[in-house]
Amino acid sequence: MVAREAAPIPETSRDYASWAHRLYFAGDPSLTDAALAQLREPTEVQAPAFHLLRSTKHLAIGDRPGAMALMRKAVALAREDDRDYFSDVLFGMEFNWDSPDAARRMLQNTFGNIEALRPAFLASRSTAAAEEDALSESAALAEEALAQCPPEHPLRSLVLMRTGFSAFMRSEFDLAEDLSSRAVALAEMFSQRRIAYFSYSVLLEAAFEWRTDSDLSRHYAERMTEIAAAMNELHAESLGLLSQLVVASFAGEEERYIAIRDKLLRRHASSEYSGQFVARIAEVLYQGAKSRFGDARRLLERGLADTLARYPFSHCHRAMYLALLGAVMLGLDDLGEARRFARRAISETRRDTVRFEHPTEGWIRADARVVAAAVCTIMGDNERARRAMSGEFKVHISFVNLFSSAEPDFDSIPKRSRGFAALLAAVQHVYQQRHRTSFTPAEQLVISALSEGATNVEIAASLGKSAATVKMQLQSAYRKLGVHNRSQAMRRIRELDHGR
Repeated sequence: MVAREAAPIPETSRDYASWAHRLYFAGDPSLTDAALAQLREPTEVQAPAFHLLRSTKHLAIGDRPGAMALMRKAVALAREDDRDYFSDVLFGMEFNWDSPDAARRMLQNTFGNIEALRPAFLASRSTAAAEEDALSESAALAEEALAQCPPEHPLRSLVLMRTGFSAFMRSEFDLAEDLSSRAVALAEMFSQRRIAYFSYSVLLEAAFEWRTDSDLSRHYAERMTEIAAAMNELHAESLGLLSQLVVASFAGEEERYIAIRDKLLRRHASSEYSGQFVARIAEVLYQGAKSRFGDARRLLERGLADTLARYPFSHCHRAMYLALLGAVMLGLDDLGEARRFARRAISETRRDTVRFEHPTEGWIRADARVVAAAVCTIMGDNERARRAMSGEFKVHISFVNLFSSAEPDFDSIPKRSRGFAALLAAVQHVYQQRHRTSFTPAEQLVISALSEGATNVEIAASLGKSAATVKMQLQSAYRKLGVHNRSQAMRRIRELDHGR
């Protein structure tokens, strides 16, 4: 266990640097408070450690800019021989908080002076290489980091955490799970809460998106929340709750979703973009499953505007908003807009629109393509749906094909996808109910004859109408069915008849 250690004696800068580094990853607020009390009037030697520990107090309230500013100050004040301890912490902040370029520059200009930190440095370089899509280099660096970090190494858990994350970035999910699980075991043994929290977040992503195991995902999200509460870091705790919220929403667990949402609403709303994104999508799935399509539409329109303003190159997030807008617009009976949004989502999810994507972004992109294709299927545009689900998306075709049936078999849907399925099923139900009964009497007669296989000329003769009138009435019926031609209309009529 981590001892409740006093300030190191003798008072060398190296002692203070390693001490503060250990306390940071321990994530124990009582230890941090005691240390800050000891350093109330820090000397020049103590100042870098003092600022590092102060940064954790800003982390606790979600003040990331304040935490970063203090860490940069700690790095600037540290002696050159000891700076690596502070740079190591700052690298993690820069890399995880949307400043990977700054993190890479730091890797080029720092590290190497302290033998104990070299494996952690190599693991950091492995993560940076994976982010740049240099996968072979990333794997080699991770292997070297682990080779230089035997089981008795004091930073073994930190190296396991970072190499687990780099494996995840390379989509080596079995390896990511193994390394992250080992990091968790060591971190919990030695009370290194920050390392355990981050390792659980990697395990959560792998369980939720790769294994599609909602029960295991819930366990990991709950552990993240518990550890964040023990660290007294409200922002990290809110992220743990957000993870639980998404798991409940995607699994269609309404009661659990409402309980977690109410808990989150009692907290400060997250200003972090990724937190807002997942919260919005979770709420859209909940509102959509209740057929509250107007509320879902407003959430999505705000989210899309936010994405375009703050992250214009985030194709996966934009595609998800567009695909879900296609679904809710279909629920609102705006077929033209539904078709337009679905097509835009399919276009946004083409592989050639992205250079490199985090595995999570790839899963969001796949979810968006699947939702858009399902919207096309519900509207009867099965050919577009089939084309959309070719290539890398073909593995998801069975989910999309469910909506060619009037009553999808929810038992065959992976639990992780049931939130999307519930929304789409609500859209399908409303769409089918509306379009079964919205034909005019004249259109009903024309459609009835069409369903029996009659040609336009035969329909016109049997009903005493001109061929031009029959054609016009059929075109009107096609629009209401969401189809473009006779064969699609006949297939759609059969599907609607099957759902009666």
